[in-house]
Amino acid sequence: MRPERQTHDSGASRKLRRITRLSGIENDASVVPHVTYPKSFATSTSRKIQVSGEFMEGWAFYGEELCVQSGLYGNDLDGRYYTAQWERVHGARTIVDRELASGAWSVDRAVQFFAHQTGFSVEQAKAAIAGIAWGPGYMIAYTAGRAEIEALLAEYRAKGGAGASLRGFHDRLLCYGSTPLSVVGPALLAKLS
Repeated sequence: MRPERQTHDSGASRKLRRITRLSGIENDASVVPHVTYPKSFATSTSRKIQVSGEFMEGWAFYGEELCVQSGLYGNDLDGRYYTAQWERVHGARTIVDRELASGAWSVDRAVQFFAHQTGFSVEQAKAAIAGIAWGPGYMIAYTAGRAEIEALLAEYRAKGGAGASLRGFHDRLLCYGSTPLSVVGPALLAKLS
């Protein structure tokens, strides 16, 4: 029997656990920010004029870490732990994507690697690899998009100085919808001048 933990439980943390329970994502509130708010906002009907997987998946992946950094999980280490686990899954997906797309790995090799790196069962790994193989290059969009958003945020803060808030950055970034980051970045920074 696991002992009860005493933790500070923020209202946001309770809401995430409730959404997690209702969605059937057992014991993993860290994935909720990815599949709900950030991604659904970026892919709403009004934002589908230009679609960039790199923006959408990058924004969702960025949002996962943002929840940790902003203290959304309070003192609850579960959210942080699961976010770190999903970081590992994203990394494994990126490696598998590259190796499968280049022909360097067989599907069996990819399944073995993925299961070992993520802790997924062999059956879960097979399903994940099937999805990765279906869209070569797409898994890289998560990591590349998040890295571009983080680099753009650093440039925004450097150029904007003391007046460059995180909220201001998000408002400016999201007003472009899911336009490719290579287009958004220069336009967003130019407005600071």
